Amino acid sequence: MVLSVLESTNPLPGTKGRGPKIRVAGYSAWLEPLPPESQNPTSLDWTVQAPDGGLYAVSARVPRADLAARRTEIEKVLRSLRLTAWQARPEVVNGHVHLELLEGFSFDYPAAWTVYYPQDVSMMDHRVVTVSSKPVTPPCPSDSCQRFTTPRGAIAIEFRVGGGPTSPNWDAAPTTIGGQPAFLQPWGPQNATGADGGQAWNVRLTDRTSLGIYVSLRGPNLPALRVAMRDVLASIRIAPQQSPAP
Repeated sequence: MVLSVLESTNPLPGTKGRGPKIRVAGYSAWLEPLPPESQNPTSLDWTVQAPDGGLYAVSARVPRADLAARRTEIEKVLRSLRLTAWQARPEVVNGHVHLELLEGFSFDYPAAWTVYYPQDVSMMDHRVVTVSSKPVTPPCPSDSCQRFTTPRGAIAIEFRVGGGPTSPNWDAAPTTIGGQPAFLQPWGPQNATGADGGQAWNVRLTDRTSLGIYVSLRGPNLPALRVAMRDVLASIRIAPQQSPAP
């Protein structure tokens, strides 16, 4: 048997596991559906919610023939689970926090803002981090909604990294961010759930990948929110990189 635990800190509000809701070691949890019968070895999977809102994906992988016999043993291990806050407070300099990302970029955001680390991925890119001037709220139940709702008087900035089958013509980019060429695309409320609108940038990260920056703005006081947006954008730094050879 192989038991693994994956930690997801600061997920977006409303993020939870699949399957029926249960209790594990006194914490809220979800027992994920069993994989298809054809899968061997198989696994038992739980998503456990920490008191601070963080999520822990616990997976026990065993041969399917051993699953019934091992289940009691696995559940005994789960009852010993203890979750405690481990993150140190970020260093604040001049009222801002500097965030360095492994994907090759960094930026500063006001220390009073909230930071999230979403875990969703798509065929084209993956979400790296989201910062907002106020805590965001869960999305509406419609399938057309975004991952969160922007509260009144707030700005939310999402950072994604990815790339398509072909690279943009960076020589045609009309502006730069972090010293790298960038394309700008304004967008309306239909793209920013609960917001009055926003802007999106596609910035060269490497010769094959790009940094997507998506800003949602919701009034009142949109001029002040745009100033905050420009401050974050001006702080972005991108370390020049080369994509690995195919």
